[in-house]
Parts: sequence; C-alpha cells; structure tokens
Amino acid sequence: MTPASITAGGKTFSKDEFHRLILKNPILERAGLDVYTSNANIAAGMEQVMKLGEVCYGLDVETGGKAHYLAGGMDYTTAFGLLTDTSRILGLETK
Repeated sequence: MTPASITAGGKTFSKDEFHRLILKNPILERAGLDVYTSNANIAAGMEQVMKLGEVCYGLDVETGGKAHYLAGGMDYTTAFGLLTDTSRILGLETK
C-alpha cells in the first residue's frame, strides 16, 4: 500500500479509481434475528454461526461498482483498525 494505491490479490487499485472502503460481515448481514426453533440441534447450529460471525469481518475496496476483497477473518475491532490505518495512509476521511 502506498498513499496513492492499494495492491491486493495481484491487483492494484489507484486511490483515484475507487469509490470507498467497506467493512463487511457476510455472516452477520444474513443472520436472521427473528428465527425461532424448538429443535436443539438447529438452535446449536445457529448459535455456532453467530459465534463464527464475530470473526468474519473483512475490508473491501469498491471500484467500478464492484467490491474487491482486501482482507478478512477479523473481529470488528481489528477490521475497523485496518480501515482506519488504510484510510490514514491514503489520506481518506473516515465517517
């Protein structure tokens, strides 16, 4: 990473070409809070997915209307720290 670009997965994204950096968690985005079950196995599985979701945050860069994965497998604090550091290096404002 430089103040003008990010390189990840063999691709280089110029600061002038991308729209934003995005924190994502695909597991928690899909998790339904209104799901009820009396089946203990299903409930245990749902509980495990929610625990797993705590460490599934990732950082994407969006360019050309498409998100590109930069890093993942983080808890929220680590992912937000990476977003903050990346934004600082690139001279971007975080909101």
